[in-house]
Amino acid sequence: AKFQAAELASIESRGYIQTEYGWRRYFSREDRDNTHYSGVATEAYNLRIQSNEAMIVREAMLALRREFALRWPHEDVRLAIQLHDEVVVSCRPELAEAVAEMMLELMQAPARKMPCSEIGMSDGVRFPVDLKIGKTWGSMVKWERRGEVL
Repeated sequence: AKFQAAELASIESRGYIQTEYGWRRYFSREDRDNTHYSGVATEAYNLRIQSNEAMIVREAMLALRREFALRWPHEDVRLAIQLHDEVVVSCRPELAEAVAEMMLELMQAPARKMPCSEIGMSDGVRFPVDLKIGKTWGSMVKWERRGEVL
């Protein structure tokens, strides 16, 4: 309730809401006058959550690309596709374990622009990462690391 009230107050006073990454979504005067009665409120609540998630995935992809380039030739490991919060990587089969380890490490790094000491993540929110490995999309299985299923 506090979060929602703060978002609506921001729209009513400033005319926009802003994400932790600096993106702003401006609302028209008409929208600002009707924040409690329209889809504006729902849009406002969802915007920061959804756009922050998108930025976290983008940052992770940039980190992955940078690390892939440092460790392996492009033909051995490359980002294949990104869809919403999923990243698909293509690599040589003998590199799959090393690539999975590196991906897990990078993608579980805290989102430093989103500290949340209330839940014990003062260095930044961390999100769970599910990794799957397979020769084709249809044959992917959860990746196991040291006896753990991730």
